[in-house]
Amino acid sequence: MTMMRRTRVHASNQSRFGCFFFSFLFVLFCAMLDRTSASLARSEIESLVSLMNSLNRTGWYSDLPRAKVENACEWPEIGCECEGGDGLCKISFVSFYGMDLTGELPRDGLPNMLESVKIFDVGNNRLRGAVTNAFVRSFPNLKSFKLGVNNLEGSIPYELGNLKWLEEIDLDGGFTERQIYYDDGFPKAKKNKYGVPGSHFGNQFTGQIPESFRFLQRLKVLNIHRNLLSGPISYNALAYLQSLEYLDLSGNRDLSGQIPAAAIGRLRNIKELFLDDCTFSGPIPLGMSSAEKLEVIVLEGNKLSGRVNPRAFPINITTLDLHDNFFSGPIPETLSIFKRLEVLLLHGNMFLGEVPQSLRRLPVLKTVSLAFNRNLCGPIPFFLPNAPKEAIEEECDKPTEPCKLYPARIETNLGKPCDCARRDQSCFSSASSIVLSLPTGASAEKCCEEGFSCEPTSGFGEKSCVPCMNANERCDGTVYGRPNCCKAGLICDGDGVCKGCSQTYQQCGGEYWTGAECCTSGNSCVFVDRYYSQCRPSSSFTIGDGTTSELRPPISFNQQQLYRDPTSSFTCQEKWQQCGGQFWTGPNRCCDANDFCFVQDEYYAQCRPKIPACASNYGQCGGRLWQKNAGSSLNSCCDPSYYCFTQDEYYSQCRPRYERNGLPCARTYEQCGGSLGPNGPRCCANSGDYCFVQDAYYAQCRPKMFS
Repeated sequence: MTMMRRTRVHASNQSRFGCFFFSFLFVLFCAMLDRTSASLARSEIESLVSLMNSLNRTGWYSDLPRAKVENACEWPEIGCECEGGDGLCKISFVSFYGMDLTGELPRDGLPNMLESVKIFDVGNNRLRGAVTNAFVRSFPNLKSFKLGVNNLEGSIPYELGNLKWLEEIDLDGGFTERQIYYDDGFPKAKKNKYGVPGSHFGNQFTGQIPESFRFLQRLKVLNIHRNLLSGPISYNALAYLQSLEYLDLSGNRDLSGQIPAAAIGRLRNIKELFLDDCTFSGPIPLGMSSAEKLEVIVLEGNKLSGRVNPRAFPINITTLDLHDNFFSGPIPETLSIFKRLEVLLLHGNMFLGEVPQSLRRLPVLKTVSLAFNRNLCGPIPFFLPNAPKEAIEEECDKPTEPCKLYPARIETNLGKPCDCARRDQSCFSSASSIVLSLPTGASAEKCCEEGFSCEPTSGFGEKSCVPCMNANERCDGTVYGRPNCCKAGLICDGDGVCKGCSQTYQQCGGEYWTGAECCTSGNSCVFVDRYYSQCRPSSSFTIGDGTTSELRPPISFNQQQLYRDPTSSFTCQEKWQQCGGQFWTGPNRCCDANDFCFVQDEYYAQCRPKIPACASNYGQCGGRLWQKNAGSSLNSCCDPSYYCFTQDEYYSQCRPRYERNGLPCARTYEQCGGSLGPNGPRCCANSGDYCFVQDAYYAQCRPKMFS
């Protein structure tokens, strides 16, 4: 037994030694194989050496403590693929970003094609010269081509359009001379990077976008910011980029003509569009609205003019930047259709008249700018949100420049009454356009009174105030000379048609309300709270039993209280006035004795009446946020002859017991269903009854104990 045990132990040790020995050999073999696999193929080495010599002739790559070129796969700037059976590798990416290179890209291309390179990045250097078609052909399978922030020049190589796998092109021109030398926020280490003032800074690609780009079906990012592109943008160069998500052509001062709306509208995946600081002119054409994924549109700093037609933009935009152009006319009421809009920058234009109340319907609007529109007038739009702290810090950080974000009203007449033209009066002064040296298409208009619009009335450029559109008429501005507005109370809906007035007991107003703000004949729109107004019978009404009852007077509400200057001195706020919230400068949470300060959110609080024991007839008796912070429990009781009717999650109302949904209910033994007209009762007035269905043609209210 002992000898056998020893033998087994000895055998076990031999086995362990053998495993260790073979494991060591395997690791050594793998290490040798890995080292061998890190060696570049000879053709790859020749092309890499040629590239590096051209980028900088000072032997910069050999001055650093790194492996030899044969083992460049070990460099952090080089990536390799080592899948061949010969143990040699091919370069998969080249990244010489920010290495202060001062040479050129090889004009005659590389000695051998680098077919495995997917990423080529030499951005943020000082490379000069042109980018040739021969050089581009050296990377037939490229996915990312980054040359941004250099000193490159010449035309954009046509051969880029033949790189069928290309997903990103970055030719960013870099920073302006003012940014480099005068902006305190610009890094000091880079202030002299692009030469002295007078020399060129950054890339200066000239000409136009090659039409060969139409073949780049996989291209997602195209950045040619701040170069020297010129002329109108070719439709064929953009319209076929079906994968494009990001397009930046801003800062090309010689790009002119109209905004290429038709081409942009074909880009089904575009999300961000930057065409600012160019020389585009004229009105914004229709066409972009087809790009349903487009969220950010920046067109500031051009020579765009005419009316702003919201139908020109896609419905899902979150940022619309139109500042520093020559747009004229009133701010469109139909901007309220963009329910995802967060940023609206309109400063530095020629907008006129009152700020439309419809903007209060934008539920997520955060940043607004209205400054430097001298003809804006009327009530101060306190319903607009104050710009958030982050936006103010970013936009208003220069002490020598005024802050243009709301609530700034620099160079406007907001808070002063509008002196608008009346019906059929002239609203256009050609002399003013000449004096102001406005571009073609821009005009010095005068506002029209409510319900009218300034439109052409002759072929000689004359304009006068004409009535806005009636109910069920088109209001999208697609017909020349027809207003893109609706008469007072109507609203231009999502289909571009003026929506008619609300019926009895239907909603007719309130924050975020998108429907009509008027009522049919015999009704009046009664304010209930910030979020709800309702059409109610003007004088009397008939309930289910045929009796007539007088309607209690509606809640008194002075609309002008919304525009009272919050800096004026008075002890407490009156009913329905603001009493608190972030950025609020008036009395804080102070209301009259019969009111309480209702906190809507962190930005808004309002003085509202204290809640009585039971709601009044036709008064509110429930709903989301109702009686919040009132200091008492929710009370949904009504007068015994009334019941609490739930209209939606935000509003419930005390209505006569003998009606449901505005219709009278049937009494005991009266018909309550079956083959009836559309106005027949479908409920029982007596709570002790139920609606007995006899057949398809007849149902009757019967006592619950009836057999």
